[in-house]
Amino acid sequence: MTRKHIKELIKEGVRFHWLGRRDRVPETLKKMLEKIEEQTAKNTKYILNICIDYGGHEEIISAFKKLLSKKVKPSQINEDLIAANLETAGMPDPDLLIRTSGEHRTSGIMPWQTIYTELFFSKLLFPDFNLAELKRAISDYARRQRRFGG
Repeated sequence: MTRKHIKELIKEGVRFHWLGRRDRVPETLKKMLEKIEEQTAKNTKYILNICIDYGGHEEIISAFKKLLSKKVKPSQINEDLIAANLETAGMPDPDLLIRTSGEHRTSGIMPWQTIYTELFFSKLLFPDFNLAELKRAISDYARRQRRFGG
């Protein structure tokens, strides 16, 4: 992501959020992503979640480990408590999930948060994903009638 992209995220009110293992990525990448998170932390118009070295099952297991460490009783566990202990705590569930690389599966991306999320599958690999493809995904999403399970 270039400085130009970061300035545009800030200008457009996008909050950037990195989901995934921070202990297993190169230090240079980690510092860059964390800096972008810091620079966009106060933005509230849109949220852009990027999953890098992320596993949905791992995220749910981590949430339960947090609950166990807090000595939460099984009778106290509910959806809100689990959601509050995920990496996306305090954020709304995503409206749109864009899956790159031509795969037609979610690959375990945000299984808890995406139950009513609309899916868009792009043939482009992530490094080649560009503004034109993003506009195509948003245009496709805008034509949909969301029913939220109904």
